[in-house]
Amino acid sequence: MARHLFVHMLGDFYMELENKKLELPGSIFSKTKNLFLLILLYGEAGIEKRKAMELLYQNDDGDESSQYGRFRVLVYRLKKYLIELGLMQENDTLHKKGVFCWQPQELEIQIDAKIFESAAKEALINQTAESFDRACTFYQGEFLTELTSEPWVAQKQVYFQNLYTQCVRSHLRLLNAGKHYGCMLEAAKRAARLYPYEEWYIGWMEALMGMERWKEAFQVSEELEKNLMDQMGLRPSPEVQERVQKINMQIRGSSKQLWEIRQELEEKDYPQGGFFCNYSTFAWAYRYKIRKTARDGLSHYLLLCSLTEIQEGNSWFQEGEVLDTTMEYLGESITVSLRRTDIYTRYSKNQYLMLMFQMKQEDCSHISQRIEQKFRKYPGVRKFRLHYYYAPVIQNLPASWKSPKSFHTHQKM
Repeated sequence: MARHLFVHMLGDFYMELENKKLELPGSIFSKTKNLFLLILLYGEAGIEKRKAMELLYQNDDGDESSQYGRFRVLVYRLKKYLIELGLMQENDTLHKKGVFCWQPQELEIQIDAKIFESAAKEALINQTAESFDRACTFYQGEFLTELTSEPWVAQKQVYFQNLYTQCVRSHLRLLNAGKHYGCMLEAAKRAARLYPYEEWYIGWMEALMGMERWKEAFQVSEELEKNLMDQMGLRPSPEVQERVQKINMQIRGSSKQLWEIRQELEEKDYPQGGFFCNYSTFAWAYRYKIRKTARDGLSHYLLLCSLTEIQEGNSWFQEGEVLDTTMEYLGESITVSLRRTDIYTRYSKNQYLMLMFQMKQEDCSHISQRIEQKFRKYPGVRKFRLHYYYAPVIQNLPASWKSPKSFHTHQKM
């Protein structure tokens, strides 16, 4: 009776033999495991020895003879591991005539990446909602996420992601045309959770709009705007803005009692410090203040805070997890440094923009100093520098104002 080995390569990597987790000794980053994964992926056709070496040693500067020696060691270790796991016998072989293949008798091997590939190709031929749903269900995440640094893995990641993108795009188009909004909602939401792309969020919003779930659609649009700004420093496209406008019109057109509307508008809690909002909300608040300032004559200020990294005498900002974490620290520092009546937003990848009401010019300096003091208490921020620029909120510039006066400081490290 055949046993079953399931290999999960999309998302978290793991293997199951008869529904029990199976572990090869050593780290997944080892060349031995890489070789095993390649042999599994190439299946019955097998992979030629030269091709396997080419993929495994793409980033290796060693000479060819040393690579051959190391490769023989890999093959020896892999066979030893498989024997220890009871998946090979001593007299079995992993290669024949220069081709590596592992297809043991009485063992049925299933690999989710290959199952998805087959289902996706079939769906793209058949062009049915059912086939697309089946294919997309098999895709649980990036191909071997832990091994992205391996060139052969990175190439496969792009290949499988492109297949998935084609399937989701066609699937959403079919569901939207047929007004199957419930299925469309699930497909778009699943895609957006895997890849927070604007295209999938638009599908998510359109599904909710088709179901007339306007408030939920608005919440999705806010999540999209936050993701775009936090991860890529981008603002929503005109396509998204068009849908948001339609959603807002529907929400405004709904019939509710005043007390219900007031409950929706109220903050659920009352946090101390400045009020964070997305850029669109910030822009509307700014425009309103410009109008109001013309009548009340009060002084309001804009403050821009930019973060750069100090390195070899130069300043710039470098993208990545470190920048994201540092910007979170900066956002928290701004929150506690502003008053509850002030608002701020994430303007770009390395900038926050603040709108402070009823302020004097010297108060801006005090605010920037408070931000600086709070920010410097966080770990790992010494290599970063904050720059502050401020200008008053006014409606008409006097003739003497060719450009607004600004405040720019480099705080001590």
